[in-house]
Amino acid sequence: MAVTRKTKRVAKKPASTERMRSFRVYPGEKPFFTIRISQQTFYWLIISLLVFALGVWTIFLTMRVQTIYDHVETTTRQNNY
Repeated sequence: MAVTRKTKRVAKKPASTERMRSFRVYPGEKPFFTIRISQQTFYWLIISLLVFALGVWTIFLTMRVQTIYDHVETTTRQNNY
């Protein structure tokens, strides 16, 4: 025969009425396309300049490699004929 036992549940204390400090009330609506320079603006500017410089460097590197391939091809054609 199975014996069933009842367990007592202890009521939890209600949550404290203290307000959460991690959230702030939004001050109001601002237009979406407003321009405001902040610290993040400078971060994004630096990142975008680095990406642009890396792209330009890659293009110049590709052009130099292609020039080397062209020189190799011209010398092999001259030596074969």
